[in-house]
Amino acid sequence: MRFDEAMALGRQALARTAPIYRVDSRGRHDQFGSAVLVTFRGRHFAASAGHVLSELADRELRIGGDDVTLRLSPPVFHSGAIGERRFREEPFDLSFVSLTADDGRLLAPAGFAVLDRPGPLQPIEEGRRLVILGFAARDFKAVPAGEVVQVEGTTLGAVAAGPDAYRRHGFNAATHLLIPFDRLRTMGPDGAAATPRLKGMSGCGIWDADSGRLLSLLTAHIEQHDKLIVSTRIEMLTVGLEACLDGRLVVTRRATA
Repeated sequence: MRFDEAMALGRQALARTAPIYRVDSRGRHDQFGSAVLVTFRGRHFAASAGHVLSELADRELRIGGDDVTLRLSPPVFHSGAIGERRFREEPFDLSFVSLTADDGRLLAPAGFAVLDRPGPLQPIEEGRRLVILGFAARDFKAVPAGEVVQVEGTTLGAVAAGPDAYRRHGFNAATHLLIPFDRLRTMGPDGAAATPRLKGMSGCGIWDADSGRLLSLLTAHIEQHDKLIVSTRIEMLTVGLEACLDGRLVVTRRATA
């Protein structure tokens, strides 16, 4: 891929990606996750990691664009059990909330990422070139109400892991995409780590660097001997979206006073 093509892909993916903010009782915002804006069967959704959007059950969440943030509204659909919050034992860690067409025009004037109905699941071959794009949180500190929340899009180049990584960690290559990632071994010209921490990147999209297709959503980073990014294939999201639109998912709402 030529440099200008890579830049074009980054701009296109960034236009379909948004930061997620928590809002406390004093109106303070902190950016703690990312979401991909998708369209499926003519409906609009914000899709992210389950441990990100599940916080909507307990607090206000907002999704941001360049000039506007919108308050997200329940219900949240996710891959965990009812009341799930941590998603440490749940393998997919996916969630989504519905958006209106007006929300879509405000958040992504250039259009959402269009998803197709799920097809046969095939592993993504080792070495496939990838682009990871989301919003890395600087420090998880809340910004006082009325102040500007500054976030920056973060783009990382990567390649898909090989079969050994799936065997060692017990993941299915047809439902997950694993990516080798060691931040401290990626050095800048001054000798410091050139790659930011992944805080705030949970729920961001991982895109095929050649075709520009959305492949998966980032859900975890394994900090063990093998340093890996764990992402869940976008086909698993479309299975959930289809079940939602067909009325086959249980809807739970938090009681409000």
